[in-house]
Amino acid sequence: MTNKEQLVIHLNRLVAVVRSVQMKRALSEVCPEPTLVYWQVIHGDLLDVAVVEWCKIFGADREPTHWKKVVDDHDSFRRELLTFVGVDDATWSEYWKTMKAYRDAEVAHKFKNPDLTHYPSLEIALQSSYFYYS
Repeated sequence: MTNKEQLVIHLNRLVAVVRSVQMKRALSEVCPEPTLVYWQVIHGDLLDVAVVEWCKIFGADREPTHWKKVVDDHDSFRRELLTFVGVDDATWSEYWKTMKAYRDAEVAHKFKNPDLTHYPSLEIALQSSYFYYS
């Protein structure tokens, strides 16, 4: 696979993150707490897609579509990413852990916790996707 093909795959994943986050936001503006199961499923699916696609780019280094597979200067990219998003290394690390834990337990392996009341915020995912896309 050429570097250009890898980049196109990365860009499509970033678009999926942004599209899912923005659609979830639009639905939440119209109905922040849907009572119909259909809309609850749509809200949840949009969150899940955003988290999974974000983790494919920013998750574990071993992911075949991790940003480090395309970006040459890892240190510079990471430094500029954190500056753009407005977080430090510790905050990024905690966010990464939260997103990966949600993906692993709630989406990828379906351990669904019926008591789950806190879902990952998608703001850093959105901002980091904007940064990488640009």
